Amino acid sequence: MPALLDQCASPDALLIATERDLLAAYAHLDAVRGKTLEEELAREHLMEPLWRRLDELAHLICATPAATLIGATVKLRRLCCPNLGIEHAVRRDEIASLRHALAVMERAAADQAHALGQRG
Repeated sequence: MPALLDQCASPDALLIATERDLLAAYAHLDAVRGKTLEEELAREHLMEPLWRRLDELAHLICATPAATLIGATVKLRRLCCPNLGIEHAVRRDEIASLRHALAVMERAAADQAHALGQRG
């Protein structure tokens, strides 16, 4: 579970925090990776816990239901991510289709977030 998140937080707040943690863990993994196969093997003990963490965070995003467009956008962005998404498992035209849907969702979610911010 993401650090310092209130247990009573909305599902979307959990999704947003988890996505931030996932991206931070991926950046950490990228920084630890070696440039050669020998370096990769030498650093495997550092990368293994990060891979487990990435897997846990990805599962949490998949398992947490979205409450609004904002949460749905987090879920769709995860699927469309070129580094951590489903690209290797589906056809290229399906990925393009998902990215088109994501663009619409991101615009709608930004509008929703802006509207929610103006009410408060």
